[in-house]
This record gives sequence, C-alpha cells and structure tokens, in this order.
Amino acid sequence: MEYLYWNSSQLIQAYNKKELSPVEVIKASINRARKIQPICNAITEYFEEKAINIAKEAERSYLGKTDKPRLLEGIPLAVKEEFALESSYRTSASFIYKNRIDNFTDVYIKRL
Repeated sequence: MEYLYWNSSQLIQAYNKKELSPVEVIKASINRARKIQPICNAITEYFEEKAINIAKEAERSYLGKTDKPRLLEGIPLAVKEEFALESSYRTSASFIYKNRIDNFTDVYIKRL
C-alpha cells in the first residue's frame, strides 16, 4: 500500500489510468488511521460511511459515469478539529469545549 504515501498528483494519475480506486484508497487510509491512532492520538472522529460514499462518487466520476472529476476528486482528507465541520465535535483541545458540535462548515473545508 505504498500509495498511502503518494501525493495527490500521483493518486489522480493512477485514478485516471484506472490503476487505483478512490474507494480502495479511502478504505486503506481509514484502516491506517485506526492502526496508528493509539500511538499518535490524532483522530477524534471518523466519518467512514460518509468518506466511503464520497469515494464511490469519485470513482464513478473517474470511470466516466458522471461529470468529469473535480481537481482533488478522490483525495483523502483529514480535517484538524480546530476547523468547523458541520455535525462534528470541535473541542480545540480544551475541556471547556468538549461538547461543542458545529452547525456549519468553514468555507475552506467546503472548498477542499
């Protein structure tokens, strides 16, 4: 699974050549994140179902079944909890905000 260390250009090239699937990449990325979580404690929430559904749409796009793929279509993304992501916790590493759930998504996260 060396592709977990590839940059976005390499992934997109592999998607375009039908050598790799966005679904395969996102599932491997989630598995890797879960494996290293006990070591680095970097992930606070997983949105597996949503991520896989988005990857399935990206895959359909690369297969020509929908519109042309967007610029970063199919590239896995982890969002630091300091940024607002609707329906997710944003504690900003503080006990004061341990129950804060966002009702909006920051514009730069939407664009990504």
